[in-house]
Amino acid sequence: MAITITSALPCTLRANDVIQIVGTGFGAVKGKVTINGVKAPCAPWTDTAIQCYVPMGVPGGGGNFVVTHADGVTTGSAPMTHQGQRAPHDTSATPVKDRDHD
Repeated sequence: MAITITSALPCTLRANDVIQIVGTGFGAVKGKVTINGVKAPCAPWTDTAIQCYVPMGVPGGGGNFVVTHADGVTTGSAPMTHQGQRAPHDTSATPVKDRDHD
């Protein structure tokens, strides 16, 4: 089954923002999500929804979320814009803990 991303919010990001990706075909077994080429820790992961957070070090500017199925072959992507790092005093976003320690 192909991966289809129906929404990825927010589409404008900063480091440590929580991302909600909704769609189909992600698979019941956890694959991976990259944001502008940087792997994002994700938990929970279901066939229709993924929650992850933007890791530090994601290059700024336009780019894509890329969801890769656990088979390593099937992928889907959605556009996004990364606005850089949050100020140190900004605590509005709480990172999701990755149970698999990605």
